[in-house]
Amino acid sequence: MPSCRRGRSLSEATWYPDVENMAIAAGSIFCGALVVWLPALMAPAHRDRMALLAYVIGLACAMLLFVKLFWQPVAWSALSGAVVCWRLQGFHFARRAPHRNA
Repeated sequence: MPSCRRGRSLSEATWYPDVENMAIAAGSIFCGALVVWLPALMAPAHRDRMALLAYVIGLACAMLLFVKLFWQPVAWSALSGAVVCWRLQGFHFARRAPHRNA
């Protein structure tokens, strides 16, 4: 069996769990953003509603993974989906407030 150092095999690399967690986080962030962004891209006239609908459906589907105790990918994808959904809303939350003329 090939080895890195004397007495250690390649399958016992100490850096592997950290790289695995980072790969899971990066993939979850990418997929969570795409799930929200692509439907909004296909319907530009209704992008705010499509983004919100895709985000809610994505969260509902992700609950299956959350129940199976895969909380890390669900958390990362929910966070990135929320950021993309908020960004696609066009920051309307601040613009919907009534303005007073002085």
